[in-house]
Amino acid sequence: MPFTDSYKNTILNAIFNNTSVGAWSPWVGLFTDIPSTAHPNGIEVSDPVYQRVPASFTVTGIIAAAPSNLIFPGSTVQWGFILGFGLFDAQTNGNLVYYDTFRDIYLVKAGAQYIIDYINIQFNL
Repeated sequence: MPFTDSYKNTILNAIFNNTSVGAWSPWVGLFTDIPSTAHPNGIEVSDPVYQRVPASFTVTGIIAAAPSNLIFPGSTVQWGFILGFGLFDAQTNGNLVYYDTFRDIYLVKAGAQYIIDYINIQFNL
């Protein structure tokens, strides 16, 4: 799936207009609705305890992979079906940089905890 148009623009400006991309820390969020024309930033889970989780990645060649599982806080309300994830440049608000869908979709009910297996979150160029 795609890097967002906004981030592609940032990269192109860095390459062709000598601007800076800047360093940022990746945060992973969960979507109940994937980004689209109607919802350019997708719809993230809504729960008082929900928060994006910090992620680190190991880069080998042209592949960046998470070295460990990404564990989200336990839900206090039903989150609905988790359709995909987004990579953001901040824990709250910030910019959506990349998003993708999950092959397997799960319904997260109240009291459940969502974990992304590290093997399922990789990026390549």
